[in-house]
Amino acid sequence: MLNSLILVEHNLDFSNFKNYTNSKFVSFDIVAHKKLQNLGIQHDLIEDYFSEDDKSVVDEKTIEICYEWYKQQHVSKHLEFDGVNLGGLLEIELFSYMIQSIKKFVGVIKLLQKENPDEIFCSSFLLSMVNEIQQKKEIKLNIIPNTSKPVLYFDDVEIPVNIGRKFFSIRISRNSAIRFKKSIENFFNIFFNFKTELKKIQDNENLLFLDFNPTLYEEMFTSISKTKFNILLLNERRPAAWNLSSLKLLKKLDCKIIILQDLNDSETSNQIEKEQKKLQNKTQDIFSNNEYFRNYFSIMGFSLWPSIKTDFISLCNERFNEAIRRLILSKKLFSNLHISRIVVLYSTGVEERSILSQSSKKNIPGLLLQHGYLPLGKFPKKYLNSSPIIPKFGLTSAIWGNLTKPLLTGLEVPEKNIKVIGSPRHDNFFHEQDSSKKDKILFVESFTNEVDFLSMDSKNELKNEEMIKKFISYLNNISGYELNVKLHPGKHVLPYSLKPIIQSVDSSIPIYKSGNILRHLKNCKVVIATEMTTTLMEAMILKIPTIVYLSHPKYNTEESILKQKATIRIETFEQFKSEIHKLLTDDDYRTMIINNGTNFINEQFHNQGNSSDALVKFLQE
Repeated sequence: MLNSLILVEHNLDFSNFKNYTNSKFVSFDIVAHKKLQNLGIQHDLIEDYFSEDDKSVVDEKTIEICYEWYKQQHVSKHLEFDGVNLGGLLEIELFSYMIQSIKKFVGVIKLLQKENPDEIFCSSFLLSMVNEIQQKKEIKLNIIPNTSKPVLYFDDVEIPVNIGRKFFSIRISRNSAIRFKKSIENFFNIFFNFKTELKKIQDNENLLFLDFNPTLYEEMFTSISKTKFNILLLNERRPAAWNLSSLKLLKKLDCKIIILQDLNDSETSNQIEKEQKKLQNKTQDIFSNNEYFRNYFSIMGFSLWPSIKTDFISLCNERFNEAIRRLILSKKLFSNLHISRIVVLYSTGVEERSILSQSSKKNIPGLLLQHGYLPLGKFPKKYLNSSPIIPKFGLTSAIWGNLTKPLLTGLEVPEKNIKVIGSPRHDNFFHEQDSSKKDKILFVESFTNEVDFLSMDSKNELKNEEMIKKFISYLNNISGYELNVKLHPGKHVLPYSLKPIIQSVDSSIPIYKSGNILRHLKNCKVVIATEMTTTLMEAMILKIPTIVYLSHPKYNTEESILKQKATIRIETFEQFKSEIHKLLTDDDYRTMIINNGTNFINEQFHNQGNSSDALVKFLQE
């Protein structure tokens, strides 16, 4: 009898799997595991084949490739455009793709070493890996078709839709999202006069904000609107105005929207096309050196390159073309419009990096506004290249408080590039009146990006799911309180969601994925989060005690928020029940935790409630 393996990924055709009665199944991700489990098919997890050293190989090789491949001498000289190494623009998007691919590749290596199969059924992607790895033994290979085409993380967009207490998500392609954004912007510009006529304001005092959600920063924009500055919004990812509240706000404050594509006349279009063709010829030369890339993408003596070559080159070509368009149009913008200062929330996104590289050449001062909780432990420092912490492109880092300053100075950010402003985003939180009605419990899903092996480990995810299911079941049965669940608005790499887990407990539990978090926090008695998240601090501002369950244990065990017991860290279900009971019934204990949180907030946040005014004062200096 043949020693047969079925290698299962989430997007395979599962329709005939029950016919493979004499084969061994191995799932390669959490979604595949769940599908096999629902079919009653016994299987192993690919994680079963990894040692701790193997997991470290996945993590370290991913970091090395994503942060270093474009810096190699053979590559870097061909990727320069207008002083920008285009390869560096892809770090964030490439990371998600590479860590998944490298995990699968190392998994196939270990699987073949242990099982020594005669026959394998798998996707064409895994088949290419098996072809590369099998050397001493000829394995019979069979392709299982995919039910959907594999896509890169940014190749589609997830739109959360809440209708009352129910929510669902719509996924559309990147190109469809771009067309949709363009249609919305054109509509609002025509009917509400948001379009900027550059000639009329070219010599004015203009502030340019990159990819802001104006409704989250209403007090900040209101304060700025009272000054001499024009407010200009340049949003490359999502429209600045997309609903009634944002529309009213922008109209009220006389904000203007800049669309880079509006600068694209026939002469500029010809320039863009010419430069794209020149770069395409360069990249063809780069990637024609197959032996170089085979060696560079070598892992454990085998090359990953044949398996990822097509996707990798396609990603580079598509994103490089987008980057050239954005770089040329940004350069034109800054040549035709006086910008007093540019303000950003992220400096690591491909859109921001492209635009900031051009603004820095014009010596336009910029401000990197801290918008969320910054992890202070040692573990996240490995991923600083793709973290919005270090101010690049000559930016000044505008931080919430002095607690964050040592993190930046420890990363060799000069003190002159650090300004303690406070959080304009949270001014309205500090103005919020304490509600006497506390009849809700809020469970918050925090987002752990796929940054290392553990964050994609099916075993860890299953353990977390089981724990979360117990939490939800317990909270849902507490008399006198309504349980609400707020999912993170971000998109998971896999088609995965906590929603069915929550609904398996009680389908009537209100689940939200969009909306202002302040609205969800009102009337809450306690907040529980599944990771370190800004929502914990937002709850502390509102005098709400918090509990955190660290789904990724490496991440935050050194955090000062834990050392000061500003939030309660729980590790077991029994501990969770005990802490919830004390917070709901023991007033002295509840007050102690709230006071700990308040003390932490006082250290974390400067200019509480008037950070917008502090920011305006700084901008006017």
